[in-house]
Amino acid sequence: APPAADGTDFWDEQRRNRRRRRVFLGAWLLLAVGVGWFLGRSLERVTDPDAWAWRLAGIETVRPWYADRAVQMAGAFLLLAWSQIRRLRSRGDAVLLSMVDGRPCDDARLQSVMEQVSVAAVHSTPRVWIAETDHANAFTWGLDPFKSTIVVTRGLLSRLTRQELAAVLSHEMAHIRSGDAQLRTLLLGLMSGLRVVARFALGPLHVFLAAWKGRSPWAWLAGA
Repeated sequence: APPAADGTDFWDEQRRNRRRRRVFLGAWLLLAVGVGWFLGRSLERVTDPDAWAWRLAGIETVRPWYADRAVQMAGAFLLLAWSQIRRLRSRGDAVLLSMVDGRPCDDARLQSVMEQVSVAAVHSTPRVWIAETDHANAFTWGLDPFKSTIVVTRGLLSRLTRQELAAVLSHEMAHIRSGDAQLRTLLLGLMSGLRVVARFALGPLHVFLAAWKGRSPWAWLAGA
């Protein structure tokens, strides 16, 4: 593909964004493993104080590696993180619908302009949604450049002429072709996944802190 009018080489942008996505995915999986490992060691301190004391003394108990609580928790959090990535890939539209009051495009002018922009960009036509809000905004969602969704708010749609709307959709199409939209979708999905990891980690962390202070490990459940 030839460079854009502003000198942007979309192939270079795509390669850079693919590398960034791999880095973020790797960091996310490593974070999940690290959190799981820490919580596994914390739970061992609570549930098996003898093994914890032996470990501090440099004496390792004889047991298979898969029986180690840190390994078990790290594996569980790794599966949790991977399931979040799979969910984002398979149910991305549902995630988007839960964030905005959006619905498939029912505006003939908007759909016509989107098809014209796609032909000019030599790209498949993205799905178009309309968000029912008076705010003027537009954004792109999707991990697959050929299955992306462009969301236009009702407020923006009512304010723009056909030429202005074409300019906005061309801008969003540039995000799809360069890979920016896929990178931002991935980051947003991983940030939502962090909430899930935090929810799973919070309970064992309370248990660990209570045991560390010499209190009942389950006192936090009673609000003590």
